Amino acid sequence: MARTTKTEFDMTAPIAVATLPMRDEAIASATAYANSMIELVQSWLDSGYRPSYPQNLSGSASARARYKKYEAEKALLWALIGGNEYYSATEVNSEKVAIFIAKCQELGIKNWQAFVNKLMVKTSDVADARLVTNVGVWEYSILEITKTDGTVEKWKTKTIVNCSCLGTYFNQYPTRLIK
Repeated sequence: MARTTKTEFDMTAPIAVATLPMRDEAIASATAYANSMIELVQSWLDSGYRPSYPQNLSGSASARARYKKYEAEKALLWALIGGNEYYSATEVNSEKVAIFIAKCQELGIKNWQAFVNKLMVKTSDVADARLVTNVGVWEYSILEITKTDGTVEKWKTKTIVNCSCLGTYFNQYPTRLIK
C-alpha cells in the first residue's frame, strides 16, 4: 500500500487507541500550561506591569527579540483581559480565561492527532498497536505495531534539536523504524 496523507482522523484505528494515554497527557499538559500563563498575567496585573513598546528598534537581532517579546506579552494580555480594559484591568476576565484554556486543550488534542496521523501515514495494514515507552507526545515514544501479516515493528519518535546554517536552532521530530 502506498503512503498517503490521512485527511480524516479515525479514533478507532489501532494506533489511535494505543496512544490514547498520550492524548490525556497532552490535554493535562495544555491545561497546566494555560494555568501557568493565567497566573503569570495575574501577577503582572497585581504589580501594574504592562508591556511597553521597545525603544531603539534598529533592526538588530536583539531589537527583533525585544519586539517579539513585546508582541507576545501584549497578545497574552489581550487574550486574557480584552482590548477595552487593557490598561485599567486588575483581574483576568473569567470568560476569556475559559476560552483560553479550551483553546490550549484543543491545541493539545490537535498535537496528538498530528502525531497519530504521522504514524498512520508511515505504517500500513496495522492490526494491533501497543505503546511501549511514552515520555510525551513528541518528546520520546516507542510504539510496537503488529501488521495484518503478523510482522511486528517498533517505531521510535523523539525530539532532536538541530541548528541551521544561519545559526537558528529548531526542533525536529523524526519517527523511525527500529531495526
